Amino acid sequence: MKWKISNRVQVGAHEYRIVRDDKELALLDYWGLLSQGRSKIIIGSQPTISQQLETLIHELLHLSLRTFGHIASEKKEEQLVRLIGAGLAQALLSMGLEPDFRNIVEEK
Repeated sequence: MKWKISNRVQVGAHEYRIVRDDKELALLDYWGLLSQGRSKIIIGSQPTISQQLETLIHELLHLSLRTFGHIASEKKEEQLVRLIGAGLAQALLSMGLEPDFRNIVEEK
């Protein structure tokens, strides 16, 4: 089943852009980044669709936890997000989800 990934997402009362910025991510050695101050989620051009999906889910989980009041140390939040993100991405792909990231373009 094809799933065209939008370049915008709403979480809580706020809308966030989803963009690519491999240059910024390379400086940080990250696959993705949530910037609540700039209202955007940055994902990289990882070699596989599964890595891109896992990264997007990972950043969305960070956003959801922070928006809806989860209070934990950064280390615990990161552990939780990695665990759920990887499992959810794998489950969705195993059910036949085919994410299409063509709407996610390089940040200008």
